Amino acid sequence: MANWYMPRTAKLEEHLSSAELRQRYLRCDHRADRTRRHALWLVSTGKSGNEAARLVGRTSGWISLLVRSYNERGAEGVETLKREGQQWGGHEAALRWGTEEETQLREALRHATPEGEVWTAVKVAAWLSKRRGRKVHLVTGWRTLQRLRQSMQLPRPQHPEAASLEDQVAFQKNPRDADGTASDTA
Repeated sequence: MANWYMPRTAKLEEHLSSAELRQRYLRCDHRADRTRRHALWLVSTGKSGNEAARLVGRTSGWISLLVRSYNERGAEGVETLKREGQQWGGHEAALRWGTEEETQLREALRHATPEGEVWTAVKVAAWLSKRRGRKVHLVTGWRTLQRLRQSMQLPRPQHPEAASLEDQVAFQKNPRDADGTASDTA
């Protein structure tokens, strides 16, 4: 009779030894690849899929798919594919700090847009797209504005029925002249 309460351990093909998986995990700089390599190393040490999933903060189903991919395609089968070519997103889309591009964008943000309007995430993304010659998502524009600590600087909207400055001065208990100095009518 099968022991139904004991978790089944995932079996890895011998593409790499446990020591090689550990070394690849420890030397990895890419966050997503590091998590994958960590999970594979844990499974190679005899941990169950559930235990490895708990330790890396993923689900056991994710571990099963990872192990299947590793067994079918080897170590390269579990790498992040998006980095090849890097045509969109990721670090390629972000503004490179301390570069000429950042300096030029900071200078552009000091003035109105070419249309004479305020800078928005869409306009920053369009500015980056024009400079790079490829599409940059508007979220990248928003994050760039946030990292540069920029926000839309607009005056408070005035109510259409607001009183004129003279009417406001006349209404005050201690009236002031239009130039802000106290009047001598006391």
